[in-house]
Amino acid sequence: MDYFEATVARVLEERGYWVRQNVRVDLTPEVKKKLGKPSLPRPEIDIVAYQPVEKLLVLFEVKSYLDSYGVQPNDLLGTDWEDNRYKLLTIPALQREVTAALVAEYRKRRLIPDDVTTRFGLAAGHVQPRFDGAVRDIAKQNGWDYLSPADLAADVWQLADRGYENSPFVLTAKLLRRHLPKQ
Repeated sequence: MDYFEATVARVLEERGYWVRQNVRVDLTPEVKKKLGKPSLPRPEIDIVAYQPVEKLLVLFEVKSYLDSYGVQPNDLLGTDWEDNRYKLLTIPALQREVTAALVAEYRKRRLIPDDVTTRFGLAAGHVQPRFDGAVRDIAKQNGWDYLSPADLAADVWQLADRGYENSPFVLTAKLLRRHLPKQ
């Protein structure tokens, strides 16, 4: 289990989404050939989040990068298959095929309605402050949902307001809220 993805999943659940983590999508051999990648392994979506009131399905790429350089704007602009950590966000043909296959499977399994709207999202645990505006702009230009480090921190902080719950997220938020010095 990726604990950062689990944290993002909990935040999305608090926002009213039904969430699945590490969703693999089956692409046919014909689709893989069409993409120019006949041996492509099954693509994995970090988080699939469904908001039933809005009939919205969001496919999230989740990157913690907490102890590294963070999400870099230039990495979100590449459309190359090689050395690309954001293929699902940056390669339109892959986006179309993965979305089509996932929606078809979820409709067949009656997990989503026929009139669902889909889009992509990025959840980032670390973006250098000098790059946050650029990352936000790229997300907006592409129609992605963007959960910035500040958004995630604020949502996790709010978990401390919940009643007792035997959840590592809620308990950690309560502990931090009660024992961190007032800022």
